Amino acid sequence: MLENDTNILGDLYKTCKDAKEKIRFEALYAVSRGNTVKSVANIIDVEESTVYDWINRWILEKSASDKPKSGRPSKITKKDEQEIRRVVDENNPTKYGINALVYTTAELCQYFENVHRKSINDETMRQHLHKMGAHFVKGQITYKEADIEKQIEFAKEFYNLTVNYGFDRIVFIDEAHVSTSARGRYGWTFNERLIIDAPQSKKGGKLSANYFGAVEVMKGKITQIVDESAKAPSLIKLLKLLKKRYRNDNVLLLWDGGKPHKAGITKDFLRDKMQNFHLLPLPPYSPDLDPEEHVHNHLRDKIFGNHNFRGIDHIRAIIDYHVKKLSSEKVRNLGSLIPIEMLLSFQNLS
Repeated sequence: MLENDTNILGDLYKTCKDAKEKIRFEALYAVSRGNTVKSVANIIDVEESTVYDWINRWILEKSASDKPKSGRPSKITKKDEQEIRRVVDENNPTKYGINALVYTTAELCQYFENVHRKSINDETMRQHLHKMGAHFVKGQITYKEADIEKQIEFAKEFYNLTVNYGFDRIVFIDEAHVSTSARGRYGWTFNERLIIDAPQSKKGGKLSANYFGAVEVMKGKITQIVDESAKAPSLIKLLKLLKKRYRNDNVLLLWDGGKPHKAGITKDFLRDKMQNFHLLPLPPYSPDLDPEEHVHNHLRDKIFGNHNFRGIDHIRAIIDYHVKKLSSEKVRNLGSLIPIEMLLSFQNLS
């Protein structure tokens, strides 16, 4: 029933900024692609009747927006402000039946609608949040599986090695996936919607690549390769570059427990060819402790997500150009050891 609107719904789902409308467009898009109403309702955790209401609304009005409510929206009282501060600090929308990880303006309005049956305008909520000193920022993901004790033990071992063993270089390694097609970012437009034309590579061409990066945090240097494979042989290509660059240095090498790092050929190469490298594994579920992860985030923000690439050679050339433009100071700032130092601040290392 929605098959003819698949492209339109897909565009609306990708570009919609309103959290509630985005969920509705996602549901409509999924139904238009042949998913059953029951399966879609289960995935987004709503009643089937709700999805049918969205479908009928789309068919009749080509809209998924909330219908305007009668009367003026409620004002926010001092008591409401206290409630806003409480739920934002608590940061558990699912506790109140809201399918979200964090509170945006829309989710806070939904909270008051669900819990207090009080309708508050989005703009009113936004103005009060600014007035109260709140900040709309990108969330930092933490991992419940992370073991804080293991992280602290890692930080203590890192401290011991760097202070007492005289390493010339400290190098962190990580990998990142790069698609040849842009995934979209916020941007300016004078139209109602910002449509992003992100052409895919030609049929049969490689649609993605893998970036292997090593950041040397003391001097602010990056060594990287781009390869088709995400497996150990590609990692060894990077290790060969590091071996050549730091052949006369005593190097502390750190990485996570990824499959390429644990592969037999990787272990053999480290043992036989890189005797001047000492390996210290990062604790599980701790990407925040890896400075190379922060370099990847920078590259994602600057080039990975907002550029189309003609293929792997193009990806390689653009990354190489961008990395070479980064100053040593910028790399040191990106590759900060502050998260590790924060773990140490809880310990008495004397």
